Amino acid sequence: MDKKIPKIGLVGFLIKKETGRGVMEYSFRLHRAFARRDKDVEILDLLNPSKILSRVFSNLFNYGHRENTIYHYVDPAAASAKFLFGRGTAVVTVHDLGFLRSESYTNPFKLYSGNIKSLFLKSEEHVFSPFIKILPLIGIYESTHNKCLFIFVSDSTMRDFLERFRISRERCFVIPPIISPKFKPLKKSKGKKMIVGHISSYAQNKNAGALIDAVKKVKDKNLELRLYGGKMPYKINDDKRIKYFGFVDEDKLPIIYNSFDVFVFPSVFEGFGMPIMEAKRCKVPVVTYAKAELPDVVKRNTLQFKDQADLIEILEKKKWKKVNLEMAYNDTKGCEEGNVVNEIIKVYKQALNSR
Repeated sequence: MDKKIPKIGLVGFLIKKETGRGVMEYSFRLHRAFARRDKDVEILDLLNPSKILSRVFSNLFNYGHRENTIYHYVDPAAASAKFLFGRGTAVVTVHDLGFLRSESYTNPFKLYSGNIKSLFLKSEEHVFSPFIKILPLIGIYESTHNKCLFIFVSDSTMRDFLERFRISRERCFVIPPIISPKFKPLKKSKGKKMIVGHISSYAQNKNAGALIDAVKKVKDKNLELRLYGGKMPYKINDDKRIKYFGFVDEDKLPIIYNSFDVFVFPSVFEGFGMPIMEAKRCKVPVVTYAKAELPDVVKRNTLQFKDQADLIEILEKKKWKKVNLEMAYNDTKGCEEGNVVNEIIKVYKQALNSR
């Protein structure tokens, strides 16, 4: 029998719009999309002790409540707290398997560092970092052994997961993240400068240093590199053409993307690569790294550079103009809010029916 969707709890760490990080943006956009459909949805931030304790006590004394709640853990680390929420139906989203890589491209600790630091002590990295790094593995263990269903943001992430963990293919679904309907082409004003754009968290895997170094070697004085997003770890004050603007609210991002002549995203690997899709959605040509591990739907219809010399040549000769913007735009249709929510609701229903 097909069951109706009950209350939805989105469980994660630091689910806030202002983080600018992929997992958090995923959570925020999903919450907003469900709210638009009048779904009973609640954010359960694991770094908000009062709300979590309230839910735990509610589960202890209200068996029916926990049985009629779908807990959607927005990443495997969040699923490590599954024991807090009783026997409610569970779905887990897996964005990437960066936590299994030998390279230190990602450090989950940095995401929670500020909060833990404020709660505990200044040397918290040495004390908590090893523990936090194993949270995704704990979450996956708990989820695979408790018949949870898994949502993967790309086929490549699902394939990697199935190669490493014992879980049936029938429990796995590929559903991309949501692109906000605000991302669309806007009227572009032509200026004297050629604007190269980049938006990211500046984590090591983003490889933004490669772009910055390449721009410094481009001879064109009319080129300007505009950098948005997380804290800037690179030296840029030695070139006046490079400008850093910091975090920008999502409401302003479509205008930012449309101000670029080209968007360069030299990341080494991504679970998905939403900034690329957002740029495509705005019909802005995108340049990516040829050897990057990106989902096919994200990487295709971008101009790919092989090395720094190749990137410099692309920027100097404006080779990105050969990118087919209509085909790139079509790549993003699977990320439209309506399509994504419909597919996730199907997963929720399957989880309920198989309980």
